Amino acid sequence: MATADGTRTRERRIPHLDIDAFYASVELLRYPDQRGLPVVVGGRQSLGLIAETQDANHARLREYRERSLVTTATYEEKAWGIHSAMGLMRVALLAPDSLLLPADFDQYRQ
Repeated sequence: MATADGTRTRERRIPHLDIDAFYASVELLRYPDQRGLPVVVGGRQSLGLIAETQDANHARLREYRERSLVTTATYEEKAWGIHSAMGLMRVALLAPDSLLLPADFDQYRQ
């Protein structure tokens, strides 16, 4: 890149990595049936949760009973103002029909 006086300057590039979206993307690769749905990732593997269905991967937040934080949310969920570090109990009040998946950091490291 050249300046007005003709001297060359180094072009500066700043990468932006949306790690938040990475966690949600990993979960959507694991559970493609949830693509396009409001999904929250957070909590632990042993959630204080009563699943509405037999499949714990499709548990709804309305039944959430533990204190924990949102690790990430899909863009469909973010459209409702849900974001990382929100309390899951608060999210359960704002978006009770959202799907909840426990965070799996071992999987994310792979």
